[in-house]
Amino acid sequence: MPFLKKFKACPEWKRKEQITYKSGSRHTVYFLNGDRHVGDWLNNRKEGKGAELTRNGYLYEGDFSDELRHGHGVLSKQMEDGSLRLVYSGEWQRGKRHGWGIGRGADGTWYEGCWQAGRRAGEGRVWLPDGAFYHGEWMDDKFHGHGILVQPNGNCFDGEFHGGLKHGRGCYYHKDSGHVQEGVWDEDVCVSSTMQPSSPAASTKTLPPNELLNPDAVAEESQKGALQKIRSKSAQNNGSTT
Repeated sequence: MPFLKKFKACPEWKRKEQITYKSGSRHTVYFLNGDRHVGDWLNNRKEGKGAELTRNGYLYEGDFSDELRHGHGVLSKQMEDGSLRLVYSGEWQRGKRHGWGIGRGADGTWYEGCWQAGRRAGEGRVWLPDGAFYHGEWMDDKFHGHGILVQPNGNCFDGEFHGGLKHGRGCYYHKDSGHVQEGVWDEDVCVSSTMQPSSPAASTKTLPPNELLNPDAVAEESQKGALQKIRSKSAQNNGSTT
């Protein structure tokens, strides 16, 4: 019987694979790990528009490519009352946040700006739960480069950051006194600076007379020395890690 030979030639696993083969638009697909996905497929892989609810309550709606989140998409967290809390809205690349997007941390932190390989990198701004605000450059999820940090008490630092710390030249504005502190910082510590009122009427406090013949030149020389020490330390650290 030829038809029996043809039937036996197709193994059971092959017939099941053909039944479950996914290409084009489909309804909900359930996975053994508890995840659910509905959307477009190509050659048995997620490709195009789709929505995915993971077993731990995260809902992603957006673009997929080769099984991964890729393109624009929105990630939300399903809360106990059934509501959704935004986690991230923006661009994705190969399953990671990449490009421009808005992210919200579990502690209430809001970030708007650039991402690279799942981490904050490039230009961005963040609103922290304690009331602080930062706008500037980022690298590897930390303040890095030039930026402006406004603290909860209203004091403000405008200058260079490295690895999340004030590092390099900068100006620190003291809200209560009205003074501007301009100098050099080394790992969040001011190592050389000059202090002056931001305006003639900004502060009622008086400063002691300056007895230096050329205070600006002395301050500049001090800051150059501090910067040189910082650069030497950075060069030594880079040399020890390579």
